[in-house]
Amino acid sequence: MKILLTGSTGVIGSRLKDLLESHGHVVIPGCRPSIERNHHDGIVILEPWSAIPTETKFDCVMHLANFYVREEDETSIPLFFDTNVGLASSLANFCSVHQTPLISVGTFLEESPNRNWSLYAESKRLARSVLRNAAIVRAFTHIHIYLYDTYSADLRREKFIDLLLAQNSSPKELKVKSGSHLQDLTHVDDVCEGLVSSLNLIGVKYPLHRDFQIRSREVFSLRQLVDLVNLYRKPKLLVTWEQSNIASRHIDDLWDSAEDLPKWQPGFHIEQWLRSYFDNTRQNL
Repeated sequence: MKILLTGSTGVIGSRLKDLLESHGHVVIPGCRPSIERNHHDGIVILEPWSAIPTETKFDCVMHLANFYVREEDETSIPLFFDTNVGLASSLANFCSVHQTPLISVGTFLEESPNRNWSLYAESKRLARSVLRNAAIVRAFTHIHIYLYDTYSADLRREKFIDLLLAQNSSPKELKVKSGSHLQDLTHVDDVCEGLVSSLNLIGVKYPLHRDFQIRSREVFSLRQLVDLVNLYRKPKLLVTWEQSNIASRHIDDLWDSAEDLPKWQPGFHIEQWLRSYFDNTRQNL
């Protein structure tokens, strides 16, 4: 297949690109003009709310690109909606015109029981609606896949798990607002295997729009996660647990967002992976 892939420079996207190519697919990155690029010349420039300037025929679009910040304020609003909703609008138009199947990646927060979760979650929810409605009205296949929290040896996102994994001979004390906050952790490689397998759903007699989820159901509170990491990490992490004053951002119960992706099973289990990760890290010091 020839695949247009957005978000190909991210932690998941870069791994997915390599995996798709190892399966014999031709991957063309779709990049926003503002992103620093060192790709080959065969890229497609993506502008929010604009037609996509390419005559290339693609067998599928895989859409991972999104904008996220931890601390939201009024300056985040145009970035959330231009990147997350505007880019979805551009891809919806492209897939409508060319009748190209589209696989998009979302977040389980879109289906949060608390609809006031964040601007990020709201923008992703709107992006899914744009793609879903276009697929139904213009009759192209759209598969939306919800992801939960992920981990890997690529620590550049600086998520909570990344901070715990970072090696430092003199680790700084971490201050965390809620030790009971829950995360459902899936390895990035398992996510990418699932996304590659989702290509097999194109052409299957599903409705034009379908939702699936990829989740390992390896659920830990942040406090449990620190304890697990400290079984293998040396020196151990020092963590101060503070009282959270952001109750609306606290997850004390996880939910299913959709049915599980067919035939997908996790290949990694976090405790075994952590043991291997820290063993390999110590050997390389």
